[in-house]
Amino acid sequence: MSPDVISLVAEIVGVVAVIVSVLYLANQVRQGTEVARSVARQGIADAAMAEASSVVDNPELAKLLYTEISGGSLEPHEEYRLQLFVFRSLRLYENVHYQFTRGMLEPEEWAAFRTNLELLFELNVYNRFWLGQERLFTPLFQELVGEMRSRLESSGRLGTGGMEVMGEGNWGQPKSPGTDST
Repeated sequence: MSPDVISLVAEIVGVVAVIVSVLYLANQVRQGTEVARSVARQGIADAAMAEASSVVDNPELAKLLYTEISGGSLEPHEEYRLQLFVFRSLRLYENVHYQFTRGMLEPEEWAAFRTNLELLFELNVYNRFWLGQERLFTPLFQELVGEMRSRLESSGRLGTGGMEVMGEGNWGQPKSPGTDST
């Protein structure tokens, strides 16, 4: 074999090796992105469950929320505690929105969270908190909530919700006689 043929074969082998390496790296990046998405989704699910559990596992907080949602009045220290819960809740939604904007959540996953966030702003407690503390959140989340609140206000739903916001008007309400619990 002549030196020219050997050189040509070496170049071809080199090009093939580069192509294989690039394909391998692309696959590794894709797998890494999928792992990152999975970790983000799991973190969000864990945080959302912890948020719900904080109400379920804490009867005092559950009572504060029920009192607020059903139109009752709270003592100042109770209102403060409830506002801290709202802050924590909104911080969760801010993180979910951030993950969505970074491509870590699919649009349908974000849509479910967005719907829930909108329902929360039908409650007075979320609006009271937001009006005094919106500066604690990122500009992008402020913009999202501002647009959401504007839509709710134009439809007459901003801060108007009570127990009906929590689902068909029956959360925390006794069942009507003769209704099936299943």
